[in-house]
Amino acid sequence: MTTTEHAVSSAAHGRCAGVVTAGVTGTPDVTGARGDAGAARATVQRGRPARTPGRWSR
Repeated sequence: MTTTEHAVSSAAHGRCAGVVTAGVTGTPDVTGARGDAGAARATVQRGRPARTPGRWSR
């Protein structure tokens, strides 16, 4: 899984952060997103988490 942060210059209010989060979450391969209006940033998680072998795997 990869996490990136992006500047969002037009997200000045809480509602804007919600719109950004909803829009980004609908993008293929995005597994999570969070908009922060106060910081004018969006954090995006892409891809699936790496698989960790269980104790029974060989």
